[in-house]
Amino acid sequence: MKNLFRAILSILFILGYGYANAQNIELKQEKDGFVWKRVSANGAYGAQTETGETLIPAIYSSLFYSESGKCFYAKLDGYETCYEKDGSNPIPLSSKYTDVLKLTTSSDKLVWYRVEKNGVRGACDAQGRVLVAPSISSKHNLFYSEYDHTFKYEKKKGNYVSLNVALPASSKPASASSHYDSGYASSSGSAAQQYDAGWYYARATEMLESGSDFYKDALGLFKKANELQPGNKLYEYYIGYCFQKSGDSANAAIWYNKSAERGYAPAQFRMGEISSEAATKLSWYMKAAQQGHVIAQYRVGNHYQKGLSVTVDYAKAVQWFSKAANAGCLNAQYRLGACYAFGLGVPKNENQAIKWLYNPVLNNNGDAIIVMGIIYYNRGDKATALELLQTGLNNSPSDKERKNEAKEILKKEGIEYKEDIGDWWWF
Repeated sequence: MKNLFRAILSILFILGYGYANAQNIELKQEKDGFVWKRVSANGAYGAQTETGETLIPAIYSSLFYSESGKCFYAKLDGYETCYEKDGSNPIPLSSKYTDVLKLTTSSDKLVWYRVEKNGVRGACDAQGRVLVAPSISSKHNLFYSEYDHTFKYEKKKGNYVSLNVALPASSKPASASSHYDSGYASSSGSAAQQYDAGWYYARATEMLESGSDFYKDALGLFKKANELQPGNKLYEYYIGYCFQKSGDSANAAIWYNKSAERGYAPAQFRMGEISSEAATKLSWYMKAAQQGHVIAQYRVGNHYQKGLSVTVDYAKAVQWFSKAANAGCLNAQYRLGACYAFGLGVPKNENQAIKWLYNPVLNNNGDAIIVMGIIYYNRGDKATALELLQTGLNNSPSDKERKNEAKEILKKEGIEYKEDIGDWWWF
């Protein structure tokens, strides 16, 4: 895609960024509900919180979030490091491990890290302290035995060697600690009740993080926490969440509503999602958006742009798209870019359009690529425009109006797009 690459390079220079300042911020929502922002600049990667605070500096050659470990793994110069979701770095890069894997015991939920250096493996506790110095060949399986409460490795098939090193009880999951603190801080009543409620909240949330099979079990624990501390908006929200994931939408709505009425933005957003009436949806989205819920802000903008239960108001749509776009929402960045491209709610400004379309284009947003192609077509750069329009149509665009506009331009230039096979035919 030489023309597409040339178009992206020209975007940088139009904006005056040059190569050094090009930065991409992508809002990510994981299956476990964790929301973060992936930052990339000059081929290096980092992470931010949903509100933009730095979690991981953008210095790593690779970075990904692990749903099984509930943590980040990052690499630089052949070495691997691990970051927790709160930004703590128990296994720093300075340890010079070539491989790191976070593991959690199944029964008492103790955390440890299997580390590797020069082809041999060892173990660290949740704080990164060395328990087993790297000395076990990677050919052997180093593991923690909950039966014997010690580390072992398989020297030969069926022949296990005990290292007589146990995990400290303090190596509980960082997530459990943070969930307990959240439950405690939002509780009321006696200290004993606060402790019990926080414990149930922590355990239930850990179960949710373990996978969808635990929703019904977690529901019982969240209910127990709510019995000890009734009126807790977090417990109510998670009870609703468990009901929804278990397929009970009626009870989910009841508990989401309880939490939403107490002002909890994620619950207000969920109420908007499950409501059937457009006006009710907008009402809940607006409440969450006013508290800074990014996706809710995007949804409010969508309502005003499309006239869903309100009169079409492009200026208000731009207002809400701008809030979400500045927070890293790719869909909002596309919508805002399109508004600048076509003069909807703001004066037409192609440079501003390109600025906001840049991140969605790099993330293969078909609609954004099409709008970028239209801009280049209007500027007379047909070669780049046709390449962009082709790429956009091949990336599942959802905006029918822009999709049809792209096809009309291609037809005008003697190109027919065969949607059923995703190919191109010249007349």
